[in-house]
Amino acid sequence: MKRWYIPLGVLVILGMVAAGLWGLRGAMPVTVEAQSAPPTVAAERGDVSLGVTAPGRLVGKREMVLSFGATGKLLSLPVRAGQHVTAGATLARLDPAPLEERVATAQTELELARARLAKLQAGPTPADMAAAQGDLAGALARLDTLARGPNDGELAAARAELAAAEATLAQLQSPDAAALQNAQYALETARNSLWSAQIARDAACGGPDVIACDLNQAAVGNADVAVRKAEEDLARIQAGPNPEEIRVAEANVERARGRLAQANQRTGENDLRAAQLAHEQAQARLDELNAGPNAVDLHQAQATVQAAEQALSRAQAELAAATLVAPYDGVVLEVNASEGETVAAGAPVLRLTDPTQVEAEITVVEEDFPLVKVGQEVDLFFDAMPSAAITGRVDRIVPQRSANAASPVYPVYIALDSVGSELAPGMTVDASVVIDRREEVLRLPRSLVRARADGTATLKVWNGFSTEERTVKVGLRGNQYVEILSGLAAGDQVVSR
Repeated sequence: MKRWYIPLGVLVILGMVAAGLWGLRGAMPVTVEAQSAPPTVAAERGDVSLGVTAPGRLVGKREMVLSFGATGKLLSLPVRAGQHVTAGATLARLDPAPLEERVATAQTELELARARLAKLQAGPTPADMAAAQGDLAGALARLDTLARGPNDGELAAARAELAAAEATLAQLQSPDAAALQNAQYALETARNSLWSAQIARDAACGGPDVIACDLNQAAVGNADVAVRKAEEDLARIQAGPNPEEIRVAEANVERARGRLAQANQRTGENDLRAAQLAHEQAQARLDELNAGPNAVDLHQAQATVQAAEQALSRAQAELAAATLVAPYDGVVLEVNASEGETVAAGAPVLRLTDPTQVEAEITVVEEDFPLVKVGQEVDLFFDAMPSAAITGRVDRIVPQRSANAASPVYPVYIALDSVGSELAPGMTVDASVVIDRREEVLRLPRSLVRARADGTATLKVWNGFSTEERTVKVGLRGNQYVEILSGLAAGDQVVSR
């Protein structure tokens, strides 16, 4: 049988270890007994952001309603809604014929106005001066003639002519001895009138007045004619009348009466006044030509040229506006006219948009409005692209409540950092305006931190064996996380309940 042998020294050592462990167990307090770990959340580094959420939609920044600058018949309209067009492409045209005619008419009127102005500036031509001088001389002669009154010889001749004509007619109407005697008397009277006219002519032509001489010479001629006619009348009476002779005699009487009336009217006040006015006008016209262009006339002619130039510019502008061209690359949204119809100036024809030029229009509630500032970052989320991460910045803020909204909201416009081809005006968007953001800071979920007014909070931290309370300093309080400035380190386990 084997026997175990254990050295004495080993036994002593084992005994001492056992005694020490027993004494240590008796000296430990009851509170250090092992606890089960509570649910915790580790303090970690990351971003903390505070934002305002608001709904909205995409709107076009570059959208135009195109119209013609003139009224006319729509000749061509080659585009349709949804069609992509490039800048400078022809979108629609009016019939240019009526507009071209207006341009030609305006050009002609401008040339005439310029010609009138140039003539006025150049002054009168020699022909103009000669004509004005001739008009003045004629008016002066007429005035002198009327101012002298009727000529005795002319009146005598007219009376003799009338007496002879009446006698001739009477003789023809009742040819008898008395008619014969009257005809003989009329002949004698006409010869006496001729003799008187000749005497007056000789007296007038012997002096310096050429005009009086000419007038008396004409009176002698008329008296001589009256003598011949009296002789003819006497011969007719002697030969016997016929119907044609009576008709001629009646016409001669009327003609003689007219000449006598004309001679008597030469001293009429109205005629004299008219002659004076004609003389004044002729003199004023000559003076005007001698003085050169009148300042008022010159100004009026210049104004007429300016008005004609403006009319031509308008006509040319209307002709140019008869063609609609695309002002930029874009897409046709609407077509509001048809070929062949008459389109009024300013009436909408097309609506064009640039799909690459869009912005988000969101509405911020009254409580969040004071927090939103121009330049703040914005995260945008589209129902059409739920996985896309699109960012932007606050571009404009309208400090006026939306009139068509049921609740108090304010429009805010967001400029997008990038615009993809998938986006289009009208799409709905949810925006998160970043009011403040801290990057790579120590953070905890906001639900774990109840900060006091002084910016501190008390948390329970698990140290691996038990929980302990710590006071931490809170920084930015974001929508999901809270920034921890002090009191914790990365990896510390904060009790979540």
